[in-house]
Amino acid sequence: MSGIKIRNHSKYPNLRAFVSKFSNDKGSHEWFPVPAEFDDDEESFWAREGWDCVVFDDEESKQRREWYLDSSNAVLEVTFFGFDEELGVDKHTE
Repeated sequence: MSGIKIRNHSKYPNLRAFVSKFSNDKGSHEWFPVPAEFDDDEESFWAREGWDCVVFDDEESKQRREWYLDSSNAVLEVTFFGFDEELGVDKHTE
């Protein structure tokens, strides 16, 4: 199944994220806490197929940043390092 796995390796312990539902209309636009690892798909995996927007937010510091990613025929493992840094993205094709 294609999609996006997200984890938090930043200094923001209360980081949250949402993934748009452009490629999966059954998806959710709700904000979710970002786990430290990919271990649990219930917490880290969003089923998507195509271009979507991934948004990270920290309510305490009032920072927010977004990226557009293409998960077509792949699982993207996304690691958030900080608002002033690029994402770590590993693409695993099916």
